[in-house]
Amino acid sequence: MNIFEIIHLSFTLFLLFIIFGYLFYKNIKNKCIELILHTIYKQHFFKLWPISSMAPHLLNVAFPDFSVKYFIMSFPSNQSINIKGNIPNYLNYWAITFYDKSGSIIKHWNDTDFPDFKYSITINHYTSFCIIVRYYFKSINTINSFNLLPNDLPLITHNKYIYSLTNSNNIIKNSNSLQKLFYKLYSNIHINYNFNDVYIHQFFLPNPTAVQCLFPNFDGIYLIALPSFNNVIKIQGIIPHSIGFPHNIRFIGFMASNLKTTATDSSISFLQLNFSYKLYVSYSVHDAIKYGYNPLTDHIILWNTSNLFHVLIYRQIQIDHSGLFQLKKATSNIDGHIIQHIMKDYYPTITCY
Repeated sequence: MNIFEIIHLSFTLFLLFIIFGYLFYKNIKNKCIELILHTIYKQHFFKLWPISSMAPHLLNVAFPDFSVKYFIMSFPSNQSINIKGNIPNYLNYWAITFYDKSGSIIKHWNDTDFPDFKYSITINHYTSFCIIVRYYFKSINTINSFNLLPNDLPLITHNKYIYSLTNSNNIIKNSNSLQKLFYKLYSNIHINYNFNDVYIHQFFLPNPTAVQCLFPNFDGIYLIALPSFNNVIKIQGIIPHSIGFPHNIRFIGFMASNLKTTATDSSISFLQLNFSYKLYVSYSVHDAIKYGYNPLTDHIILWNTSNLFHVLIYRQIQIDHSGLFQLKKATSNIDGHIIQHIMKDYYPTITCY
């Protein structure tokens, strides 16, 4: 072999080493996530709705919105589970989703799958899995007066055994313990937040790995933006005239969140916004006022001062998976100008200060 062949061979071997090293790391990380989630699932087998997410007070993880309530339970592998109940009429959107031990979606239903608002679902999966039921409310007043354990949660039957409800004190204890665990998990698994290929000061669609093991909603689209030097963002936009139940777009909301822990510091939904809105995001009202915020006419959500990994998230829940949803198939970040072309006048424009 001459010197050029040796150099070429060495370079090829080096590339193979890098590729196999990355694949090995990725596989090990995924296996670790599966082991952790399976362990969490296992702790709550055979308990009826032992965990709730009602941010900011309870299980504030995976970028929750304060106007949404989540109910969670888990099951072992190869068990036939029947779930039945009625969909409440005070919701803009209802969904039930099954996730495997990697946090990936197994199966999903929303309220349009049950025109008579009654459902009976039977499922059996070869690995342990969990269920998340989502309640998106029609009214802010309903959210504020909502019980920790509503009487319209699904009834679960397993091998003819009917589960009994977990008491409220245990739900709070379980959910708080799980929040601490998830903060550690999300802070250490190094989610791929490489956004070098997009303009980060306008809303863009992150690549799918950015929501890995965050139990995403099958009907949800998540756009994100990052602040500039002065950490003040102004958002201007309009709300679609047809939104909420029974329309195609059920929900739009903005969240001031922590990119590392995935906690939400504050949020606001279309229920609280004007048709034509101006929304500020900042660490303080004082900072926002410096850049034009008017408390009499504008809205504001705030990051906690302790949040060093601040991010702005836009969530849209949509029944018809056209338009924006076609972009979810992409394997890379999608820049804002592409999204704006699809959303047209409803794309929220950002000014970063």
